[in-house]
Parts: sequence; C-alpha cells; structure tokens
Amino acid sequence: ESKSPTRDSGKFVAMEELIDQIDRIRMRIYRRRESMTRLDATRIAAELKRLLADCPANWLSLPALHFELAQTYALLGPEYFEDAAKCYRAAIGAEDKAGRVPIAAIEQLANIEARLGESRGRPVLVDRAIERLRDLDKAAGDTVNQPLRKAAAAGVKTNVERASLAGAAYKRKAAIYAREIVAGKSAPAAIKQFNDAVRASIDAYQAVSCRQADKDFDPYPALNWLALKSLDGGDGASVEVCRRCAELSNEN
Repeated sequence: ESKSPTRDSGKFVAMEELIDQIDRIRMRIYRRRESMTRLDATRIAAELKRLLADCPANWLSLPALHFELAQTYALLGPEYFEDAAKCYRAAIGAEDKAGRVPIAAIEQLANIEARLGESRGRPVLVDRAIERLRDLDKAAGDTVNQPLRKAAAAGVKTNVERASLAGAAYKRKAAIYAREIVAGKSAPAAIKQFNDAVRASIDAYQAVSCRQADKDFDPYPALNWLALKSLDGGDGASVEVCRRCAELSNEN
C-alpha cells in the first residue's frame, strides 16, 4: 500500500500528508514567532481544527498526531498551553505501536505544565512537572534523591536538557512565590518556598554548568545558573564558567 501523500475530494488519505501539513504550519509559526499576534494564533488554531475535520475519525486517537498537534499548540502562546498539555498527555498515554512519540514528549509536557503553573499561580502544577522529570531520571538510573549538583560531582552523567527544564521549572515556582511575597500573602511560608525553589533551580542548572571543558558544553544552563548564583554571591567556579561562555560567544 502506497503511503505517498494524495488528496481526494478535500480529504486526507495518508497520515503522512496530514503530518506534513501540520509541520508546514509549525514552520510558519517559527518564521513569524516574533511578530505573531493573538489574532494570528487564533487563525492558526482554527486552521488546525479544519485539518482535523478533513481526516478520518480513527486518526484522532493516534499518538503521533497528538504529538504533532502538541508541539504546534505549544508555539501559539499561553492561551494554547492547555491544548498542548492535553495533546502531550494523549500522545504519551496512548499505545504507540509505530514508535513515533519520543521521550522528549514527556519532557515537553513537563515544560508546558510548569509554564501553566506559573501563569496561573499554581505551584502544584509546577511540582507535577518536576516530578515527571524526576521520574524520567529514575527510569534512566540517575541519582535523584540528592541535589543534582552533588550527583554531577559524584560522576553521574546528567541529561542537559532535562536538568535545564528542571531548573526552569523551579525558577517558575520561585516566581509564583515572589509574586505572593510582593502581594504580602502568607509571607513567611512564601519566603521559605521561594528560597527553596531558587536553591533547587541553582542545583539543577549547576549540575550541567560545571563541565565547561566538555566539547558539548551548553551556555544556556550556565547563564541561568550564573544569574541565580549572583543572588548570593559568585565564586571561583562562576568565573571559569563566565570565561567559557565568553569564549563560545566569541567563536560564534
């Protein structure tokens, strides 16, 4: 049976054709991301719904389709984060016989949940995101019952993307409590939660920032660590990381 993309009376007859159309939409979003308005996002969301109306009903349960939709909704802005989260959950929860949903889907679901938690002022959503990331580390055999930076010092190879997402999630949690502190709500408890979240974010970013000699050293978590670390003073390690980030910047 041929899987080449063809159309008949406006209907999709091959899953690859539908996924290709969604990919094209996502590329358009990437190209216009800086200038995209809410009205643009509304129009794109409507376009996605029209595409789904043009496909066989049984495709709507396929995990690969949910994964493609999730990635696209996630680019449309906070108003569509819930749609993205639902699609990620559907992609992860379904039986993926074709093996087209990567582990990154769980990481990106956690990222979306953390962003939702921050926008809604709900730290419980951020905690759920962090727990998903910790569960992935458990499945990979990483040390998760101690701070990430201690695991790194012990020689445990930490997943850079996952540690960065964890650092970002803790930072979003800190932002929630920072707003509560400014508003004068439950100040003592909020201050403790804020401090704990900042320290956890520093640990996560630092775990993958101390390998500046590595050829695959990533400045992104390093710069986030440096910014947070500056809250309680720098140290010799921070200086070396700064130098490495500067070197990479000059190379580019």
